[in-house]
Amino acid sequence: MSKYNFSIPRAPAATNEPHPENLKKTWQHSRPVHGATAAGVYGVDKGDDEYVRIFNTHYNNFEGKVLEIGAGTGWFAKQILTSCPNVEYTVLDIKRNIEDTIKHTLSSFPNVRYITSAEYEEALADTYDLFIATHCLSETPRYYYTDVLAKLKTKNCLVIDYGGDPNDPGFNATLEEWYTQFPHQEKSINKALLGGAKSDIPVYIGKADKA
Repeated sequence: MSKYNFSIPRAPAATNEPHPENLKKTWQHSRPVHGATAAGVYGVDKGDDEYVRIFNTHYNNFEGKVLEIGAGTGWFAKQILTSCPNVEYTVLDIKRNIEDTIKHTLSSFPNVRYITSAEYEEALADTYDLFIATHCLSETPRYYYTDVLAKLKTKNCLVIDYGGDPNDPGFNATLEEWYTQFPHQEKSINKALLGGAKSDIPVYIGKADKA
């Protein structure tokens, strides 16, 4: 086990698993706000300010290489890039979302690197200073997220994910196991996030250095 990587057995893909460019699971996600996504509630040009507050609390003025997987509209990435000019930002997402939405949102930041889900292993060849994932990993097939977590090399993390797939009860345990690699851990339940009033939403802050 390397300093920044926890080894998780990779789940083999079944023959009927979706291609990485169509990663959403087929089950109807039981979102805390029924049927809602941040984009559906806030639109493309706005987002959940609680994300920004969490980021600023733990990673204010961050510098270094950042990987965000499942960037949604790109709104959160835009807030980080605006406040932290010395980051090298990589977005890993499905191609159509990158081309149709995220590149438009981040048009003022030409140095952002985009990697499509079909080429996700390219992103995992690098080492990052911060990994960000918000309500993304649990919505991908087990073979995909276990491979990502097993191969990902990062010093710090900001992960927000409530899980919830009745057909994949092992997700939370897998995420918790991966999270143990960080010397400094701050896991909390956030009620201020979208949907937090109706359901517990865990926030995982992991850092390379002990407090």
